[in-house]
Amino acid sequence: MNNSKNTMSRQATAAAAIRAELKANFASIKFSVRSESASMMTAVDIRWTDGATEAEVKAIVDKYQSYKREYRSDIPQAKFVSVQRELSEGAKAEFLKLVIAEENLPEDTKYNTFLSSRNTYVSQLVRTASFNHSFQIDGVYF
Repeated sequence: MNNSKNTMSRQATAAAAIRAELKANFASIKFSVRSESASMMTAVDIRWTDGATEAEVKAIVDKYQSYKREYRSDIPQAKFVSVQRELSEGAKAEFLKLVIAEENLPEDTKYNTFLSSRNTYVSQLVRTASFNHSFQIDGVYF
């Protein structure tokens, strides 16, 4: 709260608007939406587990970020808006199957396996696959 006017800060107002818009678009997903400020910086951090992809959420919340964008007076904005989708163990297992198939890896490949030929871990390939993919299995949205 901004004590001088007894109103919410710009980033808190942006966080409230983001929370409402995410709830309207993804009613079944629980989002954590936090605002913060520091010297010359305002931010909103958004986190959730499974469900909507980072790309889907960014498409909705990018307008609330003013950094490298034109300032908009018609909506509340924070300088930075970050999104991070966490993966449940079930989602990791499903995305691992997808990566194994796409990368032609042995079926017994583990999540934390290092691929020297690619100079990366399978877990990073799983994370990358999750940025733009989601799917539903037995009514569970990953």
